[in-house]
Amino acid sequence: MVTVTLPKRTKGTISSSKGLHAAVAYITNPEKTMNYELVSGQNILIPQEAAEEMLVTRVLAVQFSGRVPKNERFAWHVVQSFSPNDKLSPQEINEIGRRTMKELLGEDYEFIVATHVDRDHIHNHIIFNVINRESLRRFQWTNNTLNQVRDISDKISAEYGAIILENQLTNSHTKYQDYLAQNSYRQEIKNRLNFLMKHSKNWSDFKSKARELDLSINDSGKYITYRLLGSEQKRNIRDRSLDKKGRFLRVNLEEILTKNGATYSLDEIKSEYAKQSSSRENQKEIEMIIENWQVKSATGKYLLVNVDFGLGQQGTIRIPATKVDALENGYFKLFIKKRDKFFFVNSDGKARSRFMTGLVLTKQLENDNGVIPIYSNNQTIRLKQIISDIEFLTSRGVGFDNGKSYLNLTENLQQDLDDTEAALDVLDERIVELEVASQNDSSNLTQREIEGLIIERDELVATYQQVLNDVRKYQKIDETVEQRKEQKDEEKGFSI
Repeated sequence: MVTVTLPKRTKGTISSSKGLHAAVAYITNPEKTMNYELVSGQNILIPQEAAEEMLVTRVLAVQFSGRVPKNERFAWHVVQSFSPNDKLSPQEINEIGRRTMKELLGEDYEFIVATHVDRDHIHNHIIFNVINRESLRRFQWTNNTLNQVRDISDKISAEYGAIILENQLTNSHTKYQDYLAQNSYRQEIKNRLNFLMKHSKNWSDFKSKARELDLSINDSGKYITYRLLGSEQKRNIRDRSLDKKGRFLRVNLEEILTKNGATYSLDEIKSEYAKQSSSRENQKEIEMIIENWQVKSATGKYLLVNVDFGLGQQGTIRIPATKVDALENGYFKLFIKKRDKFFFVNSDGKARSRFMTGLVLTKQLENDNGVIPIYSNNQTIRLKQIISDIEFLTSRGVGFDNGKSYLNLTENLQQDLDDTEAALDVLDERIVELEVASQNDSSNLTQREIEGLIIERDELVATYQQVLNDVRKYQKIDETVEQRKEQKDEEKGFSI
């Protein structure tokens, strides 16, 4: 299997001229690269002297801009590894690395690719200059860049017959939703902390506003701990366990707070957070079935789907497994939001790869296979969460009568059911309107919209009925348990 990673010690960043010289010397080591035979590059005359050439470009950029950037990155270092079972020659592996970076960076960046053959698995070390030699602008590395490199690497490696991905998903949308139901307090704590970070002036203000959002903060010990009041949280959660990068450590929080300008007042904070939460929750999921012929491959974390994009452009989209459920018939169901972003990798490399939104992706897939996407009603999403919550609490032996968990869960259940009936009325009215309009519409667009709304309505009705059935079923279980308890108490009293 082909993997693309960043060196653990440096996390891929080269931040000094000394570091750049050392990194180039290491990766071009003649003992590892068959006496430089397996070293190639772009816009570099002598690969083993690439550091000097890259530094010349950097000097030109500094002179052009008239300033030296703070905390500057000089270059990026990426490692591309191959399985011994790939049966590729070192020369082929080097060419895969060169083509991967050329497609990512274009024609105007400097990079070198050094293929190491001193271990069982052959691997490429790649270093590229962050400065574009033509525009003298800096390459912007984002949180998605490494995934972009992986997508391009997979596509090119597949042309050479390399092993790319496993053949099944180990994660899924269903598993992810179950995880959220069981750990919803963790995500909610992070949501509130992220909101407070933007709307607090200092640590004291931060804590005061946290109390308004029912978030308890204990900063009396070595570590800060958080507790979401009124939730299923059993123990306080430590700051570092919420985020591996230490985003919620006090020292980092206080640094961020000093940069805030205008913020919401203590009286405003609760209502403003409620508005933001409502906006976040109202992002509809679009459900869509794709057939197995549309799937290029699958891994534990991703599904690679073949799609068209624009005029005659073909490529693949990497969809996280948390947005996919595998169906028994070999098809897959996708759960996508309109604002989700997916990286499109062009198959022929003639056009640059780019991002595609969730809405564009669903429209494109609809054109590819003719399957109408289901635009999940907001109320459907809410009811599905209730079903998941009920099943989780019941699996832990918590009943309607003996646990405050169910009281919290079902406190607004009747309102949710009323809202569902209102949503069904709106859908019915819209369907009738479109059916009338379709009588004078010669196109097929109105009919397709009607079909989509009918699917949405049917799903909402089915989910609504499942909630009712689950509530009745678990209430019946509780009643039976209570009857048995009373019977045992009577028998115990009689025996005495």
